[in-house]
Amino acid sequence: MQRKVTLVLSLVVILFISWANVVYFGYGHRTSMSATSRQIIHSSILALTGAIGYYNWRKEANWLKWLWVVSYCAVFVLLGMLAVAVKLTNDQLAHAWTQFVAEIRNNFTGPLPFLVAYILVTLSRRFTPNGNA
Repeated sequence: MQRKVTLVLSLVVILFISWANVVYFGYGHRTSMSATSRQIIHSSILALTGAIGYYNWRKEANWLKWLWVVSYCAVFVLLGMLAVAVKLTNDQLAHAWTQFVAEIRNNFTGPLPFLVAYILVTLSRRFTPNGNA
């Protein structure tokens, strides 16, 4: 029972910070905050979402922890590469590319990866003979 409460609370927190990320730091303060400040906030929220997920999956199978960490690290590397490219091109990087990366970031700060991991855990338990995949 404790496990389910933790999962539900984590999902609610992820939903809340995802909503706040989009509403307040994505659209609400687009003109009143510097781009660097918004990027720091977006990155912090992404890290917080990754940490919440890792906290929930830390006692699960190693493959799930590995998948979770590698996925979030890949998104951070992609965001870092974009930030360097934007600085090197004096903010002339194509808007379509930055929009694509922003969508990836938004997807990883939302509840979708958490729900997919939950489904994978549930399926692995169902199809593993001892139930501890």
